[in-house]
Amino acid sequence: MVYRIRVLKGMAEPSIFRYGLSSAEALSGLRIRVILAILASAILFTLSGFLGIGSESISGQITRLSPSEFETSKLVFLSGQLLSGLLYAVIILFFFGLFFHVLFDMDYKKILAVQLIVLSIGLVNKLISMLLAVFAGLGTSASPFSFGVIGHYVTDFEPVLFFLGQISIFQIAIIAFQFYMFRSLSEKKPGFILLILILLHILFWIIQAVLLAINLGKFL
Repeated sequence: MVYRIRVLKGMAEPSIFRYGLSSAEALSGLRIRVILAILASAILFTLSGFLGIGSESISGQITRLSPSEFETSKLVFLSGQLLSGLLYAVIILFFFGLFFHVLFDMDYKKILAVQLIVLSIGLVNKLISMLLAVFAGLGTSASPFSFGVIGHYVTDFEPVLFFLGQISIFQIAIIAFQFYMFRSLSEKKPGFILLILILLHILFWIIQAVLLAINLGKFL
C-alpha cells in the first residue's frame, strides 16, 4: 500500500496517520513536504527577526553604532535567523530522525514522516510565540502556554526561566505524538521509547536555555 503524506490530516487525525504509516509499503509526497517545511521554517524565523523579536541586544546599541554599523548588525541578525530556521528544521527532521532510526530500529522514511508533523507543531508554536511577542510584548519565558509563567513565581534566575519557557503545551503534545507513533512503528518496549523521548527533549530544552542565557538565543 502507498500512503500519501498529508501534514494537516496527520495533525488532526493521528490515529489514521499512524494506521497509514504502519500499513504502508511506500510513502508518497514526503520529499516535497519536507522541502516545503524546511522553507517554511526558514521564512518564519526570518520574519521573526524582521519583526525585531529577540533583537534587544542590537537595539540597545543604537546610540553607540553608526547608521551603517547598525544596518550591518540588523543584516547579520536576519542572516542568523534564517540560518536558525534552516538548522531548526534540519535537526528535527534529519538529526533526530537518524537518532530514532538507530535507537528504535524503525524505517527511516516513516520516522521522517512523523518528524514532519513534529516540525509542523513546532512551527505553530513559533508562530504563536511571535504573535504574543508582537501584540502582547511577551517573551518565550512569559508565554501563557509554557511553564515559564509558573517559573516567574518561583525564581528570578534567568537560565531556569529560559528552560521552563521551552516547556510548553506544544512540546508536551509533540512528545505525546511521537510516543503514540513510535510505539506502533517500533518493537522496542514503550517504557524505553518514552524515556528516550523525554531525555532527548530535556537535553534539547537545556541547550536552548543555555544559548538564550549566554545571549546567543537571538540567533535561534
